[in-house]
Formats: sequence, C-alpha cells, structure tokens
Amino acid sequence: MKKFLHSHPNIVIGVLAVAFIVVLVSFYFWAIGGVFDQIDRALAAPLARSAIDFDLLGASKLNLRGLLNGETPAAAIAPPLASTTATSTPVASSSTSTP
Repeated sequence: MKKFLHSHPNIVIGVLAVAFIVVLVSFYFWAIGGVFDQIDRALAAPLARSAIDFDLLGASKLNLRGLLNGETPAAAIAPPLASTTATSTPVASSSTSTP
C-alpha cells in the first residue's frame, strides 16, 4: 500500500479531491432541498388573521389607563379560579374595581 501511494501520488490526490467534491456537492444539494422545502411550507401555510376580523367594540372596552406608569388596572387582574372537586363547593369571589 505504501509503495502504491508513493508511486502514484497524483492519482491518490486526484481520487481524494474528487471524493471530497462529491461529498461537498451532495451536502449542497441536501441543504438546498431543505431550504426549498421550508420555503414551500411557508408559502403554502394559511395566511394569518386579517385586520378585518379585529374586534373594535371589544378593544374600545379595554381599560388601558395606568399601563404607561407600570401600574396594573384593577379590572385586568383576574379573580382566582375556584376548583371544584367532589368534596368541595366552588367559592364565589368578589372583585373590586376603581374608576
């Protein structure tokens, strides 16, 4: 084997270079195939909800006062949910809201 490598170095280097190029080209086409697959899935995905379906009445009822100062409006804090089990009864909670 050592005799063959020393007697034909150009052939050995050429074969190794061709094998390396084949591996590079195969990885290139594999990656390009993955990119095209992701682009195809992105273009075939359903479009997001449009602004036409936006709930203007619900948005107008939001209480956003105090959010810029870092305060949380009392109406935005949800009351704790009461868990119902076979041995307990649900507890009604009252929430206080300040205008």
